[in-house]
Amino acid sequence: MPPRFDARSEPGQVLPDAADLHAARKREFLVRVRFAAVAGELQTPEGRVQVQPGDAIVSDDKGRTWRVSRHHFDAKYERVDAEQFRSRRVEVRTRRMAEAFEVLLADHRSLLRGAPGDWLVDYGDGSLGVVSDTAFAASYDLID
Repeated sequence: MPPRFDARSEPGQVLPDAADLHAARKREFLVRVRFAAVAGELQTPEGRVQVQPGDAIVSDDKGRTWRVSRHHFDAKYERVDAEQFRSRRVEVRTRRMAEAFEVLLADHRSLLRGAPGDWLVDYGDGSLGVVSDTAFAASYDLID
């Protein structure tokens, strides 16, 4: 059974300090956003994610799509125009995983699966994510 990491609904770091945990900063880039009108599901490469009304469905220019809860969206993105937003240069803590792993999102229903070489990202607000090595290299800068 792969190791599992559980996000939580209260703010703060989820991952404990460790030698293999690194600080990184998200790069600024433009994304398209639509806000969900009804509850549903979004299939991502990492797993099926529950979507609640008001959650942001975010898409980048490389065809990747992901969900950001409404509660966390404004801290991570700023509006550029009616449909486009810019990612904020937020700092995260991250670990490149040597083995397959799972992340249970704070809704306690959405389970993401990471592969060896993917990055486990702690956003510092109680949320966790799985980012492929390719997407991480295109979207983040290690700062330590």
